[in-house]
Amino acid sequence: MTQTEIQKLATEIVGDGQQPNKFFVSINPYFADGKNEGFTPLEGFGDKDSSIYVFDTLEEAQACYDDNELDQEYGVGTVTIEDRLVGTLKEKQLELYMKPTWINREYNF
Repeated sequence: MTQTEIQKLATEIVGDGQQPNKFFVSINPYFADGKNEGFTPLEGFGDKDSSIYVFDTLEEAQACYDDNELDQEYGVGTVTIEDRLVGTLKEKQLELYMKPTWINREYNF
């Protein structure tokens, strides 16, 4: 199956509660951006860098999930396992965490 065909299948059946169950692992370059309260693509990456895989068993899907580490350099911002029965089962994502920086300034007028 092509990426387009898998994407279409996932869109049609994820979470529909039907059998036989199928498991989908999605890998994409979007990270949780708390500042903008949404998801933002990692710099230099976009939709074209997303992929989705379909499996017959949770064990196969879990192995794929485990093999894909979050990494901003390689454009992996979110990895998700979804299935036909429930929908989203598991997800890991990079989250932008910005520590406040305090600067002391003094003005003499």
